[in-house]
Amino acid sequence: MNILLMANWGIGLEILGALHLNSLVKDIIVVTHHDAESEDPWQNAVFSQADEYGYTLYDETRVNSDEMIKIIKKNKIDLLVTHAYMKLLPEQVFNAPSEGSVNIHPSLLPKYRGPSPTQWVLKNKEPETGLTCHVIDSGMDTGPIIHQTRIQVTSVETIDTIIEKLKTIVAPLMDASIRKINDEDFIPKVQDHAQASIAPRIMNGRNNNV
Repeated sequence: MNILLMANWGIGLEILGALHLNSLVKDIIVVTHHDAESEDPWQNAVFSQADEYGYTLYDETRVNSDEMIKIIKKNKIDLLVTHAYMKLLPEQVFNAPSEGSVNIHPSLLPKYRGPSPTQWVLKNKEPETGLTCHVIDSGMDTGPIIHQTRIQVTSVETIDTIIEKLKTIVAPLMDASIRKINDEDFIPKVQDHAQASIAPRIMNGRNNNV
């Protein structure tokens, strides 16, 4: 498969690494954040690693929807993968790859859709959380579920410790998801929207390691 990865931060770095090692992945084009002046070690993490791997790179602030479609067509992209890409993609973009587009969301959807799931997991004292690979549609984290992996949340967790736990399950999540996407008999599970909850942004709650 040819992959277009649009990802940032620590979990985005793990996704890149998992795709890089996946035998079903032929090439990866990367769209990510790049700020040469930033002192935050996570802001350029995906960019730096992709550059080390030798993949074609684009600065996300300089790529609009029309250019994205051109990139997809030029590179014969089979699957678009996003994580911590803080824009809703228009339909003409997420439908352009031959196998569609998926998002990696740090919660057990349909719970905690939105930008701050880990903070709300802690706030509500949830006993578990995880990662969800789901199909991208026109909603916010509303598409059918391809695969989920889970971690336990203890009473002494912090955002940092949860993120570190989530990083350890990125590889199995990506391997299972890519395998299912390549299985012509696999049907993603439609989310139970009646069970959905929203995780609105908590001010000053962002951790760029996510």
